[in-house]
Order: sequence, then C-alpha cells, then structure tokens
Amino acid sequence: MFNAPFNAPFKARLDLEADCASCCGLCCVAPGFAASADFGLDKGPGEPCPHLDDDFCCRIHARLRLEGFQGCVAYDCHGAGQKVTQQTFAGRDWRAEPEIADQMFEAFMVMRQLHEQMMYLNEGLKLSPPAPIRRDLEMQLEDLERVTGLDPERLVEVDTAQSRRTVDGLLVRLSSHVRSRPAES
Repeated sequence: MFNAPFNAPFKARLDLEADCASCCGLCCVAPGFAASADFGLDKGPGEPCPHLDDDFCCRIHARLRLEGFQGCVAYDCHGAGQKVTQQTFAGRDWRAEPEIADQMFEAFMVMRQLHEQMMYLNEGLKLSPPAPIRRDLEMQLEDLERVTGLDPERLVEVDTAQSRRTVDGLLVRLSSHVRSRPAES
C-alpha cells in the first residue's frame, strides 16, 4: 500500500510501469482497433495481432512506426499487463489455457483503466499538494490498489466509470490548487 506520511518526500510507484517480459502480450490481443493513421490494420478485440510472436513479443517492434503502428508506440498499459498475468492469473496465460482467454482479456481492459487512474493520482502526488488533497489522493490510490487485487470474477465487475469520476474530481481539486499558486520567478 502507498501510505506515506503527509510530509514524506514523493516516491514513484514502479509497479505502474509496463514490464512486457512479465506479460503474455495482453495489449496485443485484448483491445481491438481499426486501420487508421495509428494502426496498419483492422484487429478485433480478443484477436491476436498478426505480429505477435509465440513468445509474446512483437515481430516488428523495432519498425512499428515504419509499419504504420504509431498507436502501439504510444500505448502504455501502466503495468496492467504484468499485474493481470502475474497476480490476477498467477502466471497463467491465454495461449496455454484458451479457456481463460476471454476472462483474462476482460480483466486486462479493466485493469488498464484502473492503472491509468492510479498513474494520474501518482503524478498528482508529485506536485506536492497540501495535506488534505494529498491525503485524498493517497486514499483513492490505496482504494484502487485494493481493487486491482480482486480475483478475476470480481475485477471484471468493477465500475471503472465511477472510479474515473472520483479520480477526475480529485484531479480538478489538485489542478485548482496548483493554478492558484503564485508564479515562481
């Protein structure tokens, strides 16, 4: 849990950074996308990208931009992939156990949203907010961390829109505070 004293220096959360080596290619399978300036082909949700190799690595990773996959270059799961793979599904993967694939992909899509919200809260804490705002940011971060530890059945039922509204409200409060600070010379 992220439970630092209010006057403690900010400490970045390393678990909100992607670790592709600890994931089973969830970002290359779970989301769908349409051929566009960001993606070189159509891919349905739950359909593996044709560039995903058997070892869950991208065959064209070094050439993503050249091949028309700028969206893949910009994408960040904020650690959701390894969390779903290593924690939620205890190291299991959708290829070895196709019967868990749909649930794993659904869990990833929820976890990705939760991790993004946690990343925004984490970034907000870097701005050294006053104690009441800091406390609320930390409490919401702890709540989201607890939710990310749910089992797959309960995780996919999480109302990410509600948590997004809560996070948005906190970030609006933080933004108002930051914008009201006197300009530094």
